[in-house]
Amino acid sequence: TQGKCKAIVVACNTMTAVAIETIRAQISVPLIAIEPAVKPAVAITQSKHIAVLATATTVKGKNLKSLIETYAQDIKVSLVPCIGLAEKIETGKAYTAEVKDYL
Repeated sequence: TQGKCKAIVVACNTMTAVAIETIRAQISVPLIAIEPAVKPAVAITQSKHIAVLATATTVKGKNLKSLIETYAQDIKVSLVPCIGLAEKIETGKAYTAEVKDYL
């Protein structure tokens, strides 16, 4: 019921990229967004180059661009839209030759 929830986890990068700010503006419950791990990747890279594999929507989103501007100013970031990969994983094909070849 409404009012009983203490926090909501939005466990989808695409949902975070597209709608997190809109949702935050409409509810008073804290939202915990799952976002690409740009900050930790920047912290451990030795080559000063990281890649972010994400849905096309996440790659195009302002949220990811903001994370890169904030945490990866001196790092080369390759954004890789992985069209269809999420669907393959969600249908149980994560460890198949099809996905290995895709990657």
